[in-house]
Amino acid sequence: MYNLFIISTLLTFFLSLMLSFFTYHRNKRSLLNISWAATTLLISVWSLCLWGVVRAGSIEEAEMWQLVLDVAAIFIPSSYLFFILVFLGIYKKKKLILFSSFIFAIFLSFLTFSPIYKTGLSPIMDFNYWVVPGPIYYFLPIFYLVNISLFFYYLISYRRRASGIKKKQISYILFSAIIGFSGGPTNFFPQLFGIYPFGNFFLVFYVVVVSFSIVRHQLMDLKFVLRKSSVYLLSLSFSLLIATGLKYIFLRINVGAELFSELIIIFAIIGIFPMVKDYFSHISNKYFFASLYDTQEVIAHFSEKLSTTLEIEKLLASIASEINRSFYPKLMSIFLFNEKDNRFYSAFSAGGAFKKRDSFSLKNCALTKYMNNNGFILIEEIRESSMEDYLRIKKTFKQKDIKIIIPLSIKDKDVGLFLMGEKESGEMYNNEDVQLLQVLATQSSFALDNSLKFEEAKNFNILLEREVEKAVMELRKANEELRKLDTAKSDFISIASHQLRTPLTVIKGYVSMILEGNFGKLPEVAREPTEKIYDSNERLIKLVEQLLSISRIESGRIKYDFEEADLSEVVKGVMEGIRYGAIKKGLDLSYSPPKGFKPMVDIDVTKMRGIISSLIDNSIKYTYRTETKRGFILVRIEELKERDKIRFVVEDNGMGIREEDKVNLFKKFSRGKNISTVYTEGTGLGLYVAKQIIEAHNGHIYVESSGRDLGSKIYFDLPRAHKKE
Repeated sequence: MYNLFIISTLLTFFLSLMLSFFTYHRNKRSLLNISWAATTLLISVWSLCLWGVVRAGSIEEAEMWQLVLDVAAIFIPSSYLFFILVFLGIYKKKKLILFSSFIFAIFLSFLTFSPIYKTGLSPIMDFNYWVVPGPIYYFLPIFYLVNISLFFYYLISYRRRASGIKKKQISYILFSAIIGFSGGPTNFFPQLFGIYPFGNFFLVFYVVVVSFSIVRHQLMDLKFVLRKSSVYLLSLSFSLLIATGLKYIFLRINVGAELFSELIIIFAIIGIFPMVKDYFSHISNKYFFASLYDTQEVIAHFSEKLSTTLEIEKLLASIASEINRSFYPKLMSIFLFNEKDNRFYSAFSAGGAFKKRDSFSLKNCALTKYMNNNGFILIEEIRESSMEDYLRIKKTFKQKDIKIIIPLSIKDKDVGLFLMGEKESGEMYNNEDVQLLQVLATQSSFALDNSLKFEEAKNFNILLEREVEKAVMELRKANEELRKLDTAKSDFISIASHQLRTPLTVIKGYVSMILEGNFGKLPEVAREPTEKIYDSNERLIKLVEQLLSISRIESGRIKYDFEEADLSEVVKGVMEGIRYGAIKKGLDLSYSPPKGFKPMVDIDVTKMRGIISSLIDNSIKYTYRTETKRGFILVRIEELKERDKIRFVVEDNGMGIREEDKVNLFKKFSRGKNISTVYTEGTGLGLYVAKQIIEAHNGHIYVESSGRDLGSKIYFDLPRAHKKE
């Protein structure tokens, strides 16, 4: 019996210490993990010290072990109470009770150094040494009893209200507490009742039951660590076995080669271990559906697969295949969200849970808010006391054997859902699984969203091609109609202009003769009206000429008689005929002839004369003289050597051009805003005609102005003429 007691004590020590280490290192920030790690560490220290006391060879050694044992034993119930309150999520509400428990434990631990707590140690039953209680020692079992009562009260109360996984977790904790705290306190029996501490063996089962609860029901997500550790341990053992075998064979062949045999073991383990580990992981996954995966490897492989296609069907199949490869769910469905009717539609299903195009809605459902807040839904965790739409969704998914739902979304945009059934192994989804699924869901969301956009763009392109083809046909038809109308318009303008030009020329001739007195002296009273008739007739003739020019330009019937000419001579000729208009308005019209070069250009002299005359005439019209400003118009010709061009410039300090008017300046019938208040008789055709003719000469026309009342500069560039050899 003594040997069994020693073995059970050491076994409890090792198991508790290992569990404490794994629990803490799995999640150092989790209060649940920290509280449980502290409890199991105290149990392991207590077990080790108990072994030390009963195995001590001297009273001094036994007393040293007993001091540490007493402190550990006092804090175990307080630490366990902390764990239970954290596990149930009520430690903040019950902090006064928890605080009181720890304060009493601290007080009692100080008394362990006093003879009123224990009077000493003495042999009892099979043990070399055992504690002899002092007067206040009995407070310790009472303290245990109070804490145990609180454990069971909270666990039983909350178990009645819990459901799903939480209820199972509480059940296992309750069961383990019954085992542990019905066996552990029997260590008080020898000193209190003279009865052997038979319950010490229960502590081993207590640790085993808690470990099973952790592994089976996700209590603290140690399952993956323990499972992977087992594979590593098995792989290492197998590698050592092979290496030892190789060493044995080598020593049989080369007797005395100890150094080389050690090197063989090292290199053999280094070379064999990765292959053995991969093999055991594969066997574990294939035959036991253990979901032994490397998270980084799964994510990398998953990303690579998603990047290979944009076709929605292939993408869905790849996603499902990769998830099945890691988790082995009995069924797997992927639903995509349709924004038009706010419903999720089945796009892929394996395992027979859903048919293609099955749908449901989670919009405006409280469950959606829960899923968005938590990032997933474990169906078993939906409580029976939940609101109606929770229960309706739970019932629907339980009938389909769905265990977990992972949302697919990009920020606030829904993309779809992963719906997965139970694993082939029957295990629940732990935190490691959920975290990996959420990463895969994020990657899938972007991939599926891109794929859907690609499909949408592809369908849109097909529709667009049809619409474009239809629009092109309509445009061709409309263009043909417009061509006919344009031809009719040009014909009308041409005919009308020709018909107008003859009578206008006759009117001009007769009015000119009247003004010159060919029909007798013209009375002074009639001279001014007659001059107005002459001027108006001149404007009409110019308008007709412009309309005829436009008609010829647009119909392609205009003809140019190009010849090499001196642009300066053309300008001089125009200046002589137009100077009178500037003098009449009191403006300074000056011409700065070119110096050091001859501006030879290939032009239609007649048409170019008309353009130059029109540009200078425009400056005269829109430049004025005031009391503070004398209007000027400067005409000059410049040489652009680097571009091999000749530039003609008309610059004035007149009313200028607004920035918004520049855009339309060279369009037909376009004039600046409010320009008609300055000069009412413009047609908006002069600059349009000028632009067309200049461009026909391979030139370009420009306008510059800093704004209203700041003058303007209009100029055009023409290629320099070169003598043909």
